[in-house]
Amino acid sequence: MKVMEYKDIYDCGNKLNKLAFNRTFSLATGSKEDYYNRFVRKTDYLELNNVENDFIGDKFVRSFESYSNPQNQKFSMSFNLKEDLNRAIKLPKVYKSSNKNLEQIFFERSSKREFKNTIWSLQDVSNLFSGIRVFSNKHRSYASGGGLYPINLYFFAQKIRGLKKMAVYRYQPVTHTVLEIGEIHQNNLSAYAHIENFVNLENISMMMFLVNNRNENEFKYGNRGTIFSLVEAGEMIQTIALCAAEYNYKMCQLGGYNIEKSNVELKIDGVNTFIAACAVVGS
Repeated sequence: MKVMEYKDIYDCGNKLNKLAFNRTFSLATGSKEDYYNRFVRKTDYLELNNVENDFIGDKFVRSFESYSNPQNQKFSMSFNLKEDLNRAIKLPKVYKSSNKNLEQIFFERSSKREFKNTIWSLQDVSNLFSGIRVFSNKHRSYASGGGLYPINLYFFAQKIRGLKKMAVYRYQPVTHTVLEIGEIHQNNLSAYAHIENFVNLENISMMMFLVNNRNENEFKYGNRGTIFSLVEAGEMIQTIALCAAEYNYKMCQLGGYNIEKSNVELKIDGVNTFIAACAVVGS
């Protein structure tokens, strides 16, 4: 049986630069070949090869001139315009009871895959999202290119008192509220993510998604806005993970989620708005 290395027959993006995964497979079965082939993408997958190299081009000059207009800037930075308060559920004031120092919180941040049979309250939701809310002085604890904040947080509620089970909610950081978007079609979170190896997955409180809205920042930054958005999503998910460690919640970030099914439930198209991060949280 002939055994070949991955780098011998596959390349990523072009034939000049090949990726060596140091894995082997048999050409007789083809199963592993099909598996690895799922991860081969062209280098222009996110159109990053068309990113401007600087900010002196005419396109960026016009963009900054428009953005610097006082009226336009006021509209862009007025976060309240994007939040719906008519049906929103107000979260309690963040409860600060932890005496942990920052080093201890860093140390305790780790992926957890076993969950206790505990029903969360809205207070728990408030605590978990405390690090990504907008403070009274309109300050946020994480950076965003141009202060445009294109990343929104959605979650599927499973065991949270005061919220519908298996319903979709969007977090509104200015007013520290959650807004119901609809109900999911499946009654099991494992239909949306590969969490079968978790212990007591029925005890997961929520499955969250960070969703990027490309229109929110690409009007200013073009394709480079995608890079800025992914950085922002990373800062947000890390901030949430540190809050989880502070309040002794259990959290695990996921890469194996079903994109198509999740997009349907979140009511996003997967192109102009797409999932940038996913995680489950519980006690």
